[in-house]
Amino acid sequence: MLILHSHGREFAPFSIISATFRTELARQSPEPLEFYEASMEASRYEEAATDGPLVDYLQTMFAERQLDLIMTTAEPSSLFMARNRSQVFPDAPLVAVVNQRMISAMAGTTNTTIVPVYIELPVLIENILQVLPATTNVVMVLGKSPFELYWTEQCQREFAPFTNRVAVNYANELTFDQIRTRVANLPPQSAVLYGMLAMDAAGVPYEQERALSDLRAVANAPVFGVLEHHLGKGIVGGRLVSMEALGREAARAGLALLRHEQPADIRPTAPAKPVYDWRELRRWNINESSLPPGSEVRFRVPSFWEQYKWQLIAIHTLCLAEGLLIFILLRNRRRLRRTQSELRQSEERLSMATTSAKVGVWSWKIASGDIEATPEAKRMFGWEANEPVTFPMFLARLHPDDRAAVQESVDRALQSQAIYDIQYRIVLPAGQTRWISARGRAQYENGSPVNMLGVLLDVTEREQAQIEAQRQRAELAHVARVSTMGELAASVAHELNQPLGAILSNAEAAEMFLQQDPPALTDVREILTDIRKDDERAGEVIRRMRALLRKREMEMLPLDLNSVVEDVFRLISGDAALRKTTLTAELAPRLPAVLGDRVHLQQVLLNLTMNALEAMARQPAETRRLMVRTRINEDGTVEAEVTDTGPGIEADKLPHVFEPFFTTKPSGMGMGLSIARRIIEAHQGHVSAANNTSGGATFRVTLPSPAEELKA
Repeated sequence: MLILHSHGREFAPFSIISATFRTELARQSPEPLEFYEASMEASRYEEAATDGPLVDYLQTMFAERQLDLIMTTAEPSSLFMARNRSQVFPDAPLVAVVNQRMISAMAGTTNTTIVPVYIELPVLIENILQVLPATTNVVMVLGKSPFELYWTEQCQREFAPFTNRVAVNYANELTFDQIRTRVANLPPQSAVLYGMLAMDAAGVPYEQERALSDLRAVANAPVFGVLEHHLGKGIVGGRLVSMEALGREAARAGLALLRHEQPADIRPTAPAKPVYDWRELRRWNINESSLPPGSEVRFRVPSFWEQYKWQLIAIHTLCLAEGLLIFILLRNRRRLRRTQSELRQSEERLSMATTSAKVGVWSWKIASGDIEATPEAKRMFGWEANEPVTFPMFLARLHPDDRAAVQESVDRALQSQAIYDIQYRIVLPAGQTRWISARGRAQYENGSPVNMLGVLLDVTEREQAQIEAQRQRAELAHVARVSTMGELAASVAHELNQPLGAILSNAEAAEMFLQQDPPALTDVREILTDIRKDDERAGEVIRRMRALLRKREMEMLPLDLNSVVEDVFRLISGDAALRKTTLTAELAPRLPAVLGDRVHLQQVLLNLTMNALEAMARQPAETRRLMVRTRINEDGTVEAEVTDTGPGIEADKLPHVFEPFFTTKPSGMGMGLSIARRIIEAHQGHVSAANNTSGGATFRVTLPSPAEELKA
């Protein structure tokens, strides 16, 4: 790799370009690289006569070496290569860092990649006027080398639009001492714009950073600059050109060329966001609010508060905390005494309240199994007030049939954080059985249950009252069935008369056949068969009647609702005939079984059909029709409809027909439909009533089927 310097290997700031180029190229290259460097300090713009010695030197130096890449750092070396490309290694790719104003001079240079440097000179004056709007005088510091004279000409041309607003004076005709004197005695509302000082008017060369430092030390006005390299060395700041960015861009292009690729997207390296030196802003009393939006301020020296902000906050906080802690301790001491007194009173009130309400409170420590309980809770279970209680002791008190359900409820509450809510039986040492209602909730630490709190209530009296009420309802239902059978006496007698009459007739006929000589035994045998069938018919009537009259508890078994309807029709057929009423049944085929008690469901349908027969008593005989339908609903439930052609139910009485003691009959008790509703609700179903649009009323009984319950 050959790096050709324009102003010398160590001449800042161009040395930054070459140093960054070397570093980035060596760091990113997959192969080791060898760098050679040469300087053309004697070369000047368009002075082709001085090119010869350098051309000869380079040809001699690399006569035995093959160059893979050449990089030039600025315009002098780049233009030298443009003038002598045909002689100086034309086959080696060239990366030239060139001011964009000189790109046209590189036109036609073969095997060359340009890295343009974008310097917008008017922006330098605009930056000064934005930061210091009152500025009327600017001293432009540039030396008298040919390179600096070129830039002086560029500045004079591009600063011309600011002539009416600010006067720009150039220092290229002054020695360094004269420049120092000039910047030390500037009039008010002045500024210094430092470009570079490679050589003063006397031909004396200067090191860039030293010259800038000396001028900054004596200047009585702010010093602005062009290059980011000078920030922190005396300039205020602005939109500065980064030499490091140019070096990185050149390295990126060089790597592509070494891989025999065409460099893509070579961007002009324009100044980034404005940057400023906080120390220079403070020195010249420049308010940060006057900086361009998005500016970056560097080298900020924190104030004492900023340096020790957190320490000061910590000290003050500690002092306040100590004072507050002392105050809190004194206040808490008084509160503790008051709380202890209130706690004793609260415990006494809680004990009195739980004892009066017969409510027990308990706490179960899950890890140890110990249970803490109030005296009332221990009394319920038959334990002494000071007797230690554990969870196994609690389980031992439970009724054997309830232990599994209680254990399952406790496990569910611990695993899913659900409320523990259950009712169970306990067996006391003396053999008494008590009903207990318990409710509680688990407490958790780190996601695991550690404790469970809850309350107990002895509900034995309530349960006994419910059992007694259920017994009385069963008695009432039995009375209702007996009453209904009384109403069906005529129908039952009519149904029994037929088989009994047939038996008598057959017996008389048999007697006649036996008196013949010889006796007609064949005919007697047929008559005896008929007598047996008629006897079975009469026995079936009596059996159904006895089943309805028998007092019994519900027995929930799968049954066919169609068969229940058929049984009821057989019971009421005689009464319907006496009342001149047509009975019709539309029974759905393949009806799923329902879970229920046959006798109780017969009682419901018997009550509904008898009510329908009575409702049609005053209707013309030819219009009396009783229809019973069964069907399967879309939700899987089974439904039975009882429809009559009577007068219907008055609209204001329709919502109350299932209420106890409400009746539309002059001599009714108002219990039939109430009992029917209770029976259906005990079967997890519901019953409803509605008037038909064509006259009459319809009662619907809906029952769940076992299959529908499993699906739910």
